[in-house]
Amino acid sequence: MQDFLNNKIIIDMKNTMTRISRAIIILTTTILLGCGDNGPTAQEKTEALLVSAQWKNPVVTVDGIDQSALYQNFKIQFGHNTYTSSGGEPLWPASGTWVFVDENATTLKLDGKLEIKISELTETNLELIFQNDNSTFTSGRSIKGENKFRLKK
Repeated sequence: MQDFLNNKIIIDMKNTMTRISRAIIILTTTILLGCGDNGPTAQEKTEALLVSAQWKNPVVTVDGIDQSALYQNFKIQFGHNTYTSSGGEPLWPASGTWVFVDENATTLKLDGKLEIKISELTETNLELIFQNDNSTFTSGRSIKGENKFRLKK
């Protein structure tokens, strides 16, 4: 009977140790997986740069033709999912909203309609490209086509 009790105690201890070992492994794995790179996402990085300044001093081309004179006073300031601008009529409303179209934060959608590609974004430069399909005329010039706005802080 003593041997039976000793064996039962040993088996119970082994089972308990096995459960404890499994729990430690699961806990350690959970902690290690949770300690991965929790750095900012592409959207967070891009938004931080967008909202960091008022963007101005535009160099503007439409289908490769310089139209900078039409936008010499253009300025845009981004906030969290909002923007304000001046000197950009008729293409740029005075204010509106924006969202990222993709996880990589390479395209914005302004006011739920216009998709704008961010072709460059650095600490000092912002380049936005979009297609204007409206036959809009300003100062006698058409701004229909691929519009490229290169802006500085």
